[in-house]
Amino acid sequence: MNLQENTFLEEILSSGRRELRFKIFVHLPFHVFWKYSERLLISGYGPEIYFNSKIIERDKREIEEVAKFLKDNSIPCTMHAPYLDLSPGAIEERVRELTLEKLLKAVSVANILKPISVVFHPNWDHWRYEDDAEEWLENARETFLKISEKLDPEIPLLFENVYDQNPEILLRLRERIDLRRVGFCFDTGHFLNFSTIPLKEWLDKIKNFLMEIHLHDNMGKRDEHLAIGDGRFPFKELFTYLKENSLLPVLTIEAHSLENLIKGESKLKEILKDVYGDPS
Repeated sequence: MNLQENTFLEEILSSGRRELRFKIFVHLPFHVFWKYSERLLISGYGPEIYFNSKIIERDKREIEEVAKFLKDNSIPCTMHAPYLDLSPGAIEERVRELTLEKLLKAVSVANILKPISVVFHPNWDHWRYEDDAEEWLENARETFLKISEKLDPEIPLLFENVYDQNPEILLRLRERIDLRRVGFCFDTGHFLNFSTIPLKEWLDKIKNFLMEIHLHDNMGKRDEHLAIGDGRFPFKELFTYLKENSLLPVLTIEAHSLENLIKGESKLKEILKDVYGDPS
């Protein structure tokens, strides 16, 4: 995780905050938050704080300390809820009950942290659920309605594509929930691994609800979380689309190593200059 002082945001986003107005965040697991907290003060980044199913059980006072640090220093955050082994639309009731239990704990954390959004994995998987799509959708709808009831109404609830071959199920789930604050977090790496449709077609379908993008790369075979530009994802095409459609979602650099974040931020700077022009 690289939260060292850099000129990246100064060169691109100091003017970008006025013209592009992209908000840039970086993946930061909660258990290493304090290791990088001071660097948040000088980096220009906000954290997307990730809680796994164990960390979400931490004492409330630990969450409050982080929330106070962020508030006192005017640092915005986003939040990523637990997802491993969880299934909001599971056919098995006991699996859904455990999923809801964990995700409601995430909601309690979010209500303390006050992130600008919370990202959830619906975890639709056509290999397992295609024959039970209607049941899965209804189960997921009930799960997320219960989550929405407890989540601060000012906080958007975002669905991230994971195994999705296209956004149809996510769109149907959003339609069934029918709440304005429900939107999408588009994950570039997951798209590359699992999508069966072109990027433009996918973006055309979700653009009215696109609130965040997870930026990372791979070679199309596994979820490697490579640096931006080190794999096969067409980032220039993505940002050209955003520009042409006047879209300004939150951008989260979802690097899982220091090296990949350093390389990725440099490549992102290059792409933004190429697509939007030199801010100078």
